[in-house]
Amino acid sequence: MNEISENQPSTTSPIDPEALLSVYPNDESKRIKLLTRFGPQLKQLEQQVQNALAVNDHKQGRFLAHKLKSSSKGIGAMALSDLCLKIEMAAKDNANDLSQFRSLLKDRSTEVLDYIRQLK
Repeated sequence: MNEISENQPSTTSPIDPEALLSVYPNDESKRIKLLTRFGPQLKQLEQQVQNALAVNDHKQGRFLAHKLKSSSKGIGAMALSDLCLKIEMAAKDNANDLSQFRSLLKDRSTEVLDYIRQLK
């Protein structure tokens, strides 16, 4: 798997199609439905994480990043899931400035949302 630069957009698909195939191996319409239902959830969770990061709320940032990490991984948004893991780990150490992750979180979320939009 390619290492994704933290300062540049991902050069691979924001959704791993193999992950989706493992969920619904023979039903493309269900895979598309899963992704389109994830879009609004992603928008809401990303905003909640952004709010926690903006005020350096380590406890809430860690909780929400964990939640977004798990749901992102479940639909194959691996770069977003990996970033959420980094946020979660940084939030464990209360000395870290979580606001540093805001721009990158926005970029990764937008990549996933753009991918989902093109499916419709």
